[in-house]
Amino acid sequence: MADTAGPGARSLGLVSIDKAHTVEVPADLRAALAAGSVLAITLEPPGGSPHGAPTGPIIAKGSVRI
Repeated sequence: MADTAGPGARSLGLVSIDKAHTVEVPADLRAALAAGSVLAITLEPPGGSPHGAPTGPIIAKGSVRI
């Protein structure tokens, strides 16, 4: 799951398709979560992106509301 879909996107970790997840945003990234920020879920290879940034297509996204 990424905190944006564009350049500078940062991974918030992996989620699976077979169970519910709660993702805690690390303290150092919380300040970036302002109204209008976008969270996106991308489809990545098993084990995640090889370089830490999203590589796959976006399969879900939503804007942050405060």
